[in-house]
Amino acid sequence: LETAASGWGVSGSLKKYVGLRTFVVELEGGWMENTMQEYLQGVAAGYRSAQLHTQLNFTSNPVTWFSTRLSGRYDINYVTGAATRRTRMVQVEGSLRVKPVPALALDATGHWLWNEIPGVTVSNTPLVKVSAAWSLRNATLFAECRNLLGATEYRRESVSAYRTTSSVTALPGRTFLFG
Repeated sequence: LETAASGWGVSGSLKKYVGLRTFVVELEGGWMENTMQEYLQGVAAGYRSAQLHTQLNFTSNPVTWFSTRLSGRYDINYVTGAATRRTRMVQVEGSLRVKPVPALALDATGHWLWNEIPGVTVSNTPLVKVSAAWSLRNATLFAECRNLLGATEYRRESVSAYRTTSSVTALPGRTFLFG
């Protein structure tokens, strides 16, 4: 079965350095439109989608022993087929590194996703990982905790004009690693 697609998009970004490049603020954005023609159960079906994408990034590295990064993304997607549907998504990611002494590195990373399709709103438990690593002359000792908040699943929802797709990934829960 043949499918056909055409689309166009425009995107851009602005970046601002503050204080001798120790703090960076970046704003990204874009608009994309697509037209699809596909066959669903032997019947030709066509639809259009339009997506507005915005993202804000903060990066800071003011001293050698501290750095951080935070990124927030917001997308709105309009899908038009037999009817028009709007979906929204918010995604936040971040990391933090502290090195109180040159041999010790303390790290934390996090990820959170929220999305909404008609009739369904999904807000995942944030995925957080913390770790500590001590560098010795011939080895590195580390301790790590993955999924600190004990999330049991990670869900995503997406929608086209004629079908809705759900994805659920089972997570093993809180995990500790030492080495």
